Parts: sequence; C-alpha cells; structure tokens
Amino acid sequence: MIPERLSVMHSWCVQADWDAPTIVGGKGAWFWDENGRRYLDMSSLAECMTLGHQHPALIRAIREQAEKLCFITAAWGAEPRAHLAERLLEKSGFEGGRVFFSLGGADANEHAVKIVRQALARPRGVVIARDRSYHGATHLAMALSGDPRSHAMVDPDAFVTRVRALLADIG
Repeated sequence: MIPERLSVMHSWCVQADWDAPTIVGGKGAWFWDENGRRYLDMSSLAECMTLGHQHPALIRAIREQAEKLCFITAAWGAEPRAHLAERLLEKSGFEGGRVFFSLGGADANEHAVKIVRQALARPRGVVIARDRSYHGATHLAMALSGDPRSHAMVDPDAFVTRVRALLADIG
C-alpha cells in the first residue's frame, strides 16, 4: 500500500511535513494507532465523535439505516432527513420554518451567504465576519475567516468587513 503521506493531500499543513500516525481503532474517548499507542481524543471539532468512538447506539443506528438505505441524494426525499428536520423544528420552536442540511461547516457558511443574498435580492454586498475566526477551507469561507494564513490565497476585502475594522471606524 502507498503510504498516506504520498497519496493524500491534507488540509492546513505543509504537505512535505505531514507525518501523522495511522489510526486503526477507537473506543469511547480513546483511539490508537497501528503501533498500539493510545491517544485521548480531544478533537472536539469532529462533531460525529462527541458520543465517543464505536458508541453502541451510534453503530446500531448506522447499521439499521444502512440495511434500509445507505444514501440518497438531496434531490430526492428521504424519510430520515424529514424526520430529523421535524425534530429540529420542534426543539427550536421555529414553527413553520424549514431546515437546510449541508455537508459541513464551510458548505454551510457558503450557503448561508447565498441564501441571505437571495432572500434580500442583493447578489452583492458586505458580509461582516469576526476577526481571527475560522469558517472553513473553501474560497468564500477562507475569505470570511479572519485567518491571515488564508488571505494570500483569497481577496477577503471583496467579500468581508472585519469586526475590528468596523469598530475602528465607529471610534
């Protein structure tokens, strides 16, 4: 097998310097690499792991759904998606609302900007974003982010007004 460092591009790192261990298993708050070294999983940004690795209820739910239908594109209706939307609307108290599902954070941010611009019938306009923030790795999300490492790759001023700049203007 080709080593991962030679076959996969990883985000937010110098590719030649990437040398993470290969993780082969996990249980609860722990995971381990191919050499058996255990790590306490502190990566809270991976929302799908907040239940812990290999949680029996999560495995059971995935197995039950996979036996019915593994995937259907968003172009078609899906009972689990409709049920989740209903539960989210009930919990939020947003009566008569609708839920938009996306693939991840950057995708959600891009769609949020698009939906607001469509709702206001203004295809252009300033978006206010917090300085020193992170909104994802797509082109627009990097422009929204207040991360100076990404500013060399995008023109954030074409999309964003930073909160710090606004505060300076206000006085």
